[in-house]
Amino acid sequence: MKKLGFFGGCFNPPTVAHIELIEKAIKENNLDMVYFVPMGDLYKKENLVLASHRVNMLKLAIKEKMDILTISVDSKKELQAIDTFRIIQEKFNQSDNYFIMGSDNFEKIKFWKNSNELLNNYKYIILKRDNNISSSKVRDKVKNIEDVSQFICKDVEQYILENKLYK
Repeated sequence: MKKLGFFGGCFNPPTVAHIELIEKAIKENNLDMVYFVPMGDLYKKENLVLASHRVNMLKLAIKEKMDILTISVDSKKELQAIDTFRIIQEKFNQSDNYFIMGSDNFEKIKFWKNSNELLNNYKYIILKRDNNISSSKVRDKVKNIEDVSQFICKDVEQYILENKLYK
């Protein structure tokens, strides 16, 4: 049975930390594949660029054993975590599925819609973010025309510049 991971987030933009954490999760948990699951345009968050840009940047950033699942991006309505988890579980019912999230988000899960179902019916891989590379830091640096090369891959940096994102 395949062992799959699903990593949700805004990825606004995807950073080297996102990729490094997933590479580590793949290795430590013997995962066959990890799917990045970006939030759609209906998700309300300040400074969130269009989902199409975030998906394109993910395509440039991901590596081996990584792919993108556009469940939330393609949805006509805003999906809560429980909705996304149910869709994934139904779509990937022949695999052993793990939902990957940062420890900071996992601590908040008890306040989410259907938290009991989330906690009791799904398996998790919890990541501890031990570096201070964040998407918000990258956005601030881009806005201030500062060097971001150590925080994002070269192709993502080029994409941001070409599309005039985060200005």
